[in-house]
Amino acid sequence: MNPATENNLEHQLKILWGATAMPFGKTVRAPFHWPGFDKALHRLRQAIGLRSSGVLTAANGTGKSFLLAHCLRHLPDKGYAVFSLHHTSLTGSDILRSLCYLLGHKPRFRRSDTIELIGQSWEKLEGRHPLLVIDEAQNLSAPALEELRLLGCAHLDARPLFSLILAGDEDLLPRFQLGINRSLLTRLGFCIELDPVGSEQAADYIHSRLREVSMPEEAIEPAACQMLWQAADGALRTMNLLARQAIQNAAEENTDTIGPAHVQQAIEQLPWFAPALSRR
Repeated sequence: MNPATENNLEHQLKILWGATAMPFGKTVRAPFHWPGFDKALHRLRQAIGLRSSGVLTAANGTGKSFLLAHCLRHLPDKGYAVFSLHHTSLTGSDILRSLCYLLGHKPRFRRSDTIELIGQSWEKLEGRHPLLVIDEAQNLSAPALEELRLLGCAHLDARPLFSLILAGDEDLLPRFQLGINRSLLTRLGFCIELDPVGSEQAADYIHSRLREVSMPEEAIEPAACQMLWQAADGALRTMNLLARQAIQNAAEENTDTIGPAHVQQAIEQLPWFAPALSRR
């Protein structure tokens, strides 16, 4: 979108709805809480408090990474040292090197020296417990997962040397169930699944995002909210994309009501979301 078009859209948002900005984007000030989110957040906080390792899984766009970031952001700095890894198409050696860089060190030439350096670094965190968070874990190779297991075996004390959270989409659990990394699974103490929002929760979510930019809730018809939820399969990220496009479509028509036709048009403009709607 060029600057002239963007400025015109901002003007239309203000004229039609009194909006201070386009909703469903950078204007988000607080996480949206629904029962599934709160349940998963509570369980994750408990698991971290117990220094357990485990799995957090959800469908793409459901809010898994947002939940994870929200939880980690509120951990006490004096209690935990959090290390996050997001690029996961790595070999076993790559995992070790990435961990070394996260800990602020240059990997050693010899693999054994790198492993030793990682262990020494974790033990020098001044009492803070290391928490290694790996997002998009469904992409990790079997050798990379085995390296993580072996790192966990390197401490003979009953106290875990570090905690591990493997976060991934719906492909993560089926992959684990193949049994390729069964020895790692015996060290994982929790499995948390974040459910997508339901129909009523989706409407609440949409209205909350409109309120953040001073748009009235009645700007969007209930049928349009339902259609957004259906097309997104309850995934908030997809609802965000479709809702923004639907609002833009309404603004281009100079109408102050966002209806199902504007959502349908958004689906046609973003056709990869159409199959979800056709399944319902």
